[in-house]
Order: sequence, then structure tokens, then C-alpha cells
Amino acid sequence: MRSMTNIVWTAAVAFAFLLGNVSADSSAPYPSDFAWGAATAAYQVEGAYNTDGRGMSIWDTFSHIPGKTANGDTGDVADDSYHRYEEDIKLAVEMGITHYRMSISWPRIMPNGKLPLNPKGVAFYNDVINTLLAHNIEPFVTLYHWDLPQALANDSAGQSEGDKLFGKGWLEASVADDFVTYAEACFLQFGDRVSNWLTFNEPLTFVNLGYGSGTHAPGRCSGCSLGGDSATEPYIAAHNVLRAHGKAVARYRQLKAMAPSMLDGKIGITLNCDWGEPFTSSKDDEEAATRFLEFQLAWYADPVFFGAYPASMVAAVGDRLPKFTAEEAAQLKGSWDFFGLNHYTSKYVKKPDYPAPLPGMGNSWYADAHTTQTDTSIDGILIGPLGDSSWLHVVPWGFRKMLNWVAERYGNPGIYVTENGCDVPNESKMSLAEALDDKFRVDFYRGYLSNMAEAMKDGVKVKGYFAWSLLDNFEWADGYSKRFGLHYVDYSDNLKRYKKSSAKWYHDYIRANSPGKSHKLRMANPNAGKGGGETAARHRTLKASIASAVLGFMAALVVVAAVMTGRALLKYNHEHQQRHSHVSGSHSEDEEEDHPSVRSDLLSPRMGLGGKSVSFTSLGPMSSAATGRPSRRSPRGVHSATSASSRMQGSVSMGVLAQDGRGLTSMGPSKSMGQLTHLSQRKSHTNLEDLALQSSEPSLLG
Repeated sequence: MRSMTNIVWTAAVAFAFLLGNVSADSSAPYPSDFAWGAATAAYQVEGAYNTDGRGMSIWDTFSHIPGKTANGDTGDVADDSYHRYEEDIKLAVEMGITHYRMSISWPRIMPNGKLPLNPKGVAFYNDVINTLLAHNIEPFVTLYHWDLPQALANDSAGQSEGDKLFGKGWLEASVADDFVTYAEACFLQFGDRVSNWLTFNEPLTFVNLGYGSGTHAPGRCSGCSLGGDSATEPYIAAHNVLRAHGKAVARYRQLKAMAPSMLDGKIGITLNCDWGEPFTSSKDDEEAATRFLEFQLAWYADPVFFGAYPASMVAAVGDRLPKFTAEEAAQLKGSWDFFGLNHYTSKYVKKPDYPAPLPGMGNSWYADAHTTQTDTSIDGILIGPLGDSSWLHVVPWGFRKMLNWVAERYGNPGIYVTENGCDVPNESKMSLAEALDDKFRVDFYRGYLSNMAEAMKDGVKVKGYFAWSLLDNFEWADGYSKRFGLHYVDYSDNLKRYKKSSAKWYHDYIRANSPGKSHKLRMANPNAGKGGGETAARHRTLKASIASAVLGFMAALVVVAAVMTGRALLKYNHEHQQRHSHVSGSHSEDEEEDHPSVRSDLLSPRMGLGGKSVSFTSLGPMSSAATGRPSRRSPRGVHSATSASSRMQGSVSMGVLAQDGRGLTSMGPSKSMGQLTHLSQRKSHTNLEDLALQSSEPSLLG
């Protein structure tokens, strides 16, 4: 034992000193449950646009109109993740992330935007979710990432010719109710395994670009589409999105109380915002910068947190800004469990020299904010290096300020950074070898993560971070001309995936900054990136070297202690498991509550615990030992159909149900007849179908 201890001691010390060269911060404040993730979105990666019953979305329609996207690109195939999701999840596992942000395609599970559900669409997302959980990665699910079913966009009474061509979509109040039905179906189908939900991704973007400038689907604006009105439509669409969010959150909270097999999860909304730095210290520029933030972020966040639009918008927009009813305001206020933030860049902001509205803009959201943005300071210095996109300057220090602003305005709600990343200048024109050596992107992540850590030291509660994106993908109007992925997708050679240097760097950063590891290391200079430079982050000082050495020594001590006590702990755990192996898993029934019923038609097809087997031999072994991470929750084992009959009373039926107009009809067993193990978070094992049939209360949705 002593000789083994000496060997471990020597190896640990050497390993710690070697890792001292990695940029990390021994005082980085990441908690043990910090969510390290990467993000994608259904339309951007899935492809298979007309496969297995999927309906058309507004982006299918829009991207097929000549001239609407770069090079005429579409999401018809994208990264083909619909067929290659196991390969993509393997990349996520190898990168060491603990969470994966994905979205569900509304038209894939509801082809016409309404019931009935598409069984094959539901089965696909069950397979993805089960595969993630089998490899110890938590799904973080977005319900709406811009792919509104085209059938809903066209489902408007008395449409004009322009409405028929472009669709009204979120301009219709009824779409909010359609969204709640869709959301409820997702909660019931996947809520037994998904514990983190986002209602919408970046409404600022899809509302303004879809209904203000017309550069995104559905392509409406004054002058660019028949029937478009940039002065009113963005505000109407945003209002209906917020109504839909409030209704969906209320329904989710009701379902958690009445559907015990659902996890006690959390729900929020993802909002995007650039940081606005005052151009000068003048009061006018300070106020303009605040207005800039309020017209972006507070437009949506204030109703969610306070039940009302910001005063600056009410004053500037006037009667063009819709009003919430008292009931809607009450429902919206507090409709959050966390704050989802997408952030990429920053700008200098100043008060314009012209009165509102600005020349050439008329009445529009862009004019109503009455601000001017610039990329250079008053001294003519660029705010930060430019990425491949003309709007994306690398400004790490703006990220820290953005996080602090959110925390201060909204009471430090707990922030998930749900997107952050960059494209590399001219990456699409590079050779494969050049593109994989993406030092520009590594420097971006180094600077932004450093400033996020500094914000956490400031007291900001950051709960997780998701890099955008796991893969190069379809970047909306930019098509495939812009690449944001940590992994390269070769669109000219069978969509082969390759790890970029940034994927390897992110893997190392996660390892170095995960609590409980013996190799906590020094992070980049928190001031890196200010003025556009990262030089300071690369310079090593004597102080840093000494700190790294001391940390390595301490890490070695921890390893030795673990070796000395490991056998005792293993023995204790073995005995503890034996003592509890025959404990009954039954639960007492929850006290009945007065809630609306669960809609039985949303449980059809009930495939939440079925779907594809999760043995995943094609991926190879992906145990916690392979990933270098301890298991964070109970594994989702798949049991045989034979064992299903012996499960405790009330477990979910293994049959797949369908709606045939006469009621729920059995379609036989699901593909694998598998059922995942029940989690300790569940209140009981009541069957959702039984719950729907037993309830005498009317559904919230009728």
C-alpha cells in the first residue's frame, strides 16, 4: 500500500505541474452543480425537413424564396442530425459537457401546429433525450427556436394577399394558445426526464427581423412585404409571444402539481442582448445606453419579472405598444425560475443628434429607441476585434458588465448563459487544417469565460454556460457561410465532423474548473480582451508559476488522501447498498389538489418512457470513468418488457397510444418496450393516462 501511495504521489505532483500551463483560475467560483454545456437548435442542425411526417415551418418556406439566404442555402439537410444525433452526442460526451441545450421542432411533433401528435416526431426526441441521459448529459430544452409551423402562419381569417404569401404567425393572438397546447404536449411527453425548459429563444431577434426588417422568416416589414408594418407589427408579435410564455409557464407549474411522474423542473425564457457602453460620460449618452438595453432586454424581461413594459418604451411607443390585461400581467409577473441570457458582443451607444424619429426610419422599433451605436470609441479605437460577422466584435469586458446589469435590475435571479460564441474571420474560405486551428475562437472563449468568472466574483449568480455551438450549422439568413461550431462540419464531404482546437480547449477548461478535481488551475487574466487585446492573458508571471506549483502540491495531497481512504469508503458503500437493496420503492399518494385536468389527447402517443434502446453500442462505452466525470444522477437503464409487469403499481403503460377520433387506442408496444428507472425527484408513479381519465376537473385548455 505504501509503495502504491508513493507512485500515486509522484504521478499526481507531476501531473499537477504539467497542468499548470493551462489557463485556469484557482479561485474561479464555479459551484459543483454548474452546468457546462453546448447548444444547438432543431432547424439549424436536424435537416430531414420532409421526413417521417414533419410539417413545413416558416423557415422552410422563407429559405426557399430566392435571395432570402446566402447562396440560397436551406435547412433541408443542415447537419443531418436527425440521422446522426448519436454521432453528435458522442462529440458532446468527449468534450466533457454536463448539459446539452437543444430545441424541439414544433412542426416535427405537430405537423400542422395543432393536434394530433406525430408519433415518429415524438419518438425521435425520446431517442435523443434518452441517449443524452444514458451518457450522463442533461437535456436543456427550448420549445421554440424560430420554426413556427407554416400551417399556423397561414391560419388567419380574412387574409390579405400579402398575408397569404408571408403569413401572419405571431401577429395572431390565437397562436399563443396553440403554443400552450404544443408546450403542454412536450411537458407531458418528455417532462419525466427533462428538468430544464426554455419557452422561447431570442424573441428580440425573431420578432424584429421577422416583422420589423423582414430579413428573417416570415419576412414582413414596411416596404418589403404586402401588408407589413414595421411601426406596429413587432410590438404586436412580441406581445403575443409574451402572452404565450406566461400561459405556458402557468400550465407547466400546474402540470407539475398534478402529473407526479414529471420532474420538479425549472422553466424560463432565453433573451439576447448586446452590452451598450456609453459613448461618453455625459448624461445624454448614459441615458441612451440604458434605453438601448431596455429596448432589447427589458422589453421582454420586465413583463416576465414585473408584469409591465419598461417606462421608457411606454413613453416612446405610446399607443402602438399593446397593453396587458390585469390577468395577463399577473400571469406574466414571476413567470421565471431562472434567467436565460444569450450574449455575443458590445457597442458604444450615444444619443443621436436628431430628434425622434430618426431620418429615414419612420416609426419603427429601431427609431423608437432613439439611440445611435458605433464600433469605435470617442478616441477612434475599435471596441474589439471583428469576427466573420459584421455585427460581432469580440468584447469580453462587456460580458461582465452585461451580467452585472441583469443581476442588478432583476434581483440576481440566477443566470444561465444559454449562448455565447463567435465566428472566425474567413473561416468558410479556409482549408480544413486552417479552420481546425481556430485560435481566434479560443481567445474569444478565454476572454469571455474569464470575465464571466469575474462577474461571479462580483456576486452575480451564474448557474451555467452553453457555448454556441456544438457544430457548424445553418446560420439562418447567413446560411452556411458563417461557422460558429466547436466542431467543423464538412459540407462538401458527407458532413464529416472534426474537432476544432476550441473544442479541445473547452474540454480542458471544463476539467480545470470543475469542483472536486485535483487539477484546479490558473485562469486567464480577467482583464483580457479589453481594448481588443489578449496579450496579458498569455503572459505568465512568477507569481502565477508559484501559485500553480503550490496548487499542484495541494492536489497531490488530496490524491494521497483519497487513495488511503478509498478502500474503506468502497467497503462502506457496498455494505450500505446491501442494507438498502430490499427497501420498498412504494410511495404514499399525494394529497389531491384542485387543478385542471391533463388532456388525454396530449398523451397520445404516449412514448415518453419508450423509444429506442439506449445501449448505444455504436458509441462505445461512455461510462463516468470514460468521461472523467462522476455520475450526476441515476442512470436511465432500460428494462425488458417482461420486467414491466412486476413494476410498482401506477407506472407508465408501455403501450403507444394514438388518437383516432374515437378516443385513445392502443397501437401496441413502443420500439424497445423500454422503461427508464424512476428518479428520486418524482413524487409518485401515477400513470399520466390514468390521471387524465380519473380527473373530473375540466382542462385549462378545454
